Amino acid sequence: MVAEELHFGRAAQRLLIAQPALSQRVRRLEKELGVLLLERSPRRVAPTPAGRLVLAEARLLLAARDRLLTVAAGATWGGEAALRAAVPAGGPTGFVAALLAALDHRLPGVRLHLTEAETAQAVRGLFDGGLDVAVLAGEVTHPRLLVHAVLARPLGVLFATGHDLAGHAEVHLGDLASETLILMPAESVDPLHRAVLASCRQHGAALREVVPTRQTEVALALAAAGTGIALTDQPPPGPTGAPGTVWRPLIGTPLWRTLSLVATRPTTEAAIDVCQAAADVLRDTLGYLPPPTADPGPVTTGLPRPSSGFLT
Repeated sequence: MVAEELHFGRAAQRLLIAQPALSQRVRRLEKELGVLLLERSPRRVAPTPAGRLVLAEARLLLAARDRLLTVAAGATWGGEAALRAAVPAGGPTGFVAALLAALDHRLPGVRLHLTEAETAQAVRGLFDGGLDVAVLAGEVTHPRLLVHAVLARPLGVLFATGHDLAGHAEVHLGDLASETLILMPAESVDPLHRAVLASCRQHGAALREVVPTRQTEVALALAAAGTGIALTDQPPPGPTGAPGTVWRPLIGTPLWRTLSLVATRPTTEAAIDVCQAAADVLRDTLGYLPPPTADPGPVTTGLPRPSSGFLT
C-alpha cells in the first residue's frame, strides 16, 4: 500500500491503521527480509530496486492466497465451482443484474465472486491468477488469454427530458458543441475518453466541460439532474432505466462500446460456461453484436487497442 500511495499517511488511512503502526510493520518486514524496501525522505517515499522486486513477488503471493481461499470456500459448498470474475467500471446498464440472473438459472452450481476493474487491472488479475474470467472494455488478445467472444454496441446520448435536444429523433456529434459531457476520467485506461474527444473535434464540437465518473449509475443521475449529457448504451425500459431522461441514437462517426469476454489459459468448463452466459446476455438482452470492423492480427501486449471505424 505504501508503494502504491508513495506516502505513509495516505497508506495508513487506506489500511485503517495508525501511521506509526504501519511504519513499524514496514521496518519489521525490512528486518526480516534483510533489505531496504523503501527510500524515505521528508519529501517523498519510493520503493528501492529491492523493494520493487519484493513488491512484484508479494502481489503474486497475495493473488495465490486469494485463489487458495476461493478453492477452499468452494469445497465447503459441497464441491460447487467458485470463480473470480471482473466486469468493467462504467459498463452497460443492467448487465451485471442480467448476468447474475442468467447464472442463477443456467449454472446454479457456480459461485461467482464479482469485482469491478479497468481493463489493465483485470488483465493483470488474469495473468497473476487473481481472476478466472473477465469482461474487458476494448478488444484484447494475448496468447495467455482465451478470448471467448468480442461484442460491440453503438453508443447514444442521454440527457434530461427538458434538454433542447430532447425533441430530436437522433443526435449528431456536432450537436454536442458547447455541451457538458459526462465521461470516464481522462486518466482511465478505458479508451472511451480519448475516442469521444477525438470524434467531437473531428465534427467541430467544442465541448464546454467534461465531468468525469467511472460509475454508470452516477452518469445517469447527473444526466437526469441536467448536469450534462452522458454517452451510454440505450438504457432498459421501465423503472430500471433512467427516470427523467431521454436517450437518442448518435449519428455522425459511430462510437461503439466494445467488450471482450476472456478466460485464463488453461481454463475450466465452468469459466467457459460463464463466458457463454455473459455473451448470451449481451446479445439477447442488451443487443450487442460482433464489431463491424476489426484490425487484422493479434495484439500481444494484453492491453486494449483502438480499431479503425469503431470504439474499442
